[in-house]
Amino acid sequence: MLCCFFHLGQSLFWRIQEEGLQIRYNNLDNRTLKEYTYMILSLCFVPLAVVVSNFKMLLAACPAELLPVMEYFNHMYI
Repeated sequence: MLCCFFHLGQSLFWRIQEEGLQIRYNNLDNRTLKEYTYMILSLCFVPLAVVVSNFKMLLAACPAELLPVMEYFNHMYI
């Protein structure tokens, strides 16, 4: 992935907003969506050779409502 980490985070958060997930993202009682978002962003820190396999592991375990965001991230950055 080649981009600024700040703008990568902004792009992902904008997509979360676009999918109508902002309230769930900011839920203080259930941090699952926010935690998975951080995991997606952390892919830029893993070795290039394992990015795809790690993305697939995240994809298999992510909450169903996050799937459109994962598809966007896969299309744009993986």
